Amino acid sequence: MAGMTRSVIFDYDGTLVDTASAFVDSVNEAFRKASLRSATRREVSCMDLRSMINGRLAEARSQSPIEVVFDSIWNEFAQTLTSPFPLRDGAAETLEELTRQGIGLALISKRGGRAGVLPLVELRMAGLDKFFRFVKTGVGLREYGRAISTALAELGGTARESTIVSDWCMDIEYAKSMGLRTVAITGGVSDEDEHQKAGADLIVDRLIQIPTLLTSPQSHGTNDT
Repeated sequence: MAGMTRSVIFDYDGTLVDTASAFVDSVNEAFRKASLRSATRREVSCMDLRSMINGRLAEARSQSPIEVVFDSIWNEFAQTLTSPFPLRDGAAETLEELTRQGIGLALISKRGGRAGVLPLVELRMAGLDKFFRFVKTGVGLREYGRAISTALAELGGTARESTIVSDWCMDIEYAKSMGLRTVAITGGVSDEDEHQKAGADLIVDRLIQIPTLLTSPQSHGTNDT
């Protein structure tokens, strides 16, 4: 993955914070309350949330509005979050090192509903807000491309000079379609094989690997060591 890196856009849940399991649990608790069939972690990984809800409602022949179940998921998720929130190992050090290298950082969070406003609070509590020149929360997959474009405009540089870091294979696939380089991190919602299928340029299991990999001219293809 050689070439100058001018900006890095981070996902939030499952990437900087260790909340992937809590999110899957929240999906299933909301489904249980709506009398819908539970979802596997794999389903949560490979499907857009609204599409998954729509499929479950159709399967159950339920008349419940999609948005009611959608909001219920995020309300359940908001109730599970603790303070201070669980940072993934090396998150602060990674952001500090990338900033030291002069790389502009952005964050795009897809939390919705009542949980959508919490990343801004959590970032301030952890002292991480200072590292980001652009933060956008409550972004659905349909708005993800526009949020990326806005982040690039704020940070400067082209898509080819920018990298997405995410634990979700759908983020990786979307970013690749926009011409960005991609770093997938395991231990979140998607497994390594899902990231490979999505075409991730690099696959890592620790955030702290990222600064070195982005600046190494030999770095290319898949790396999960």
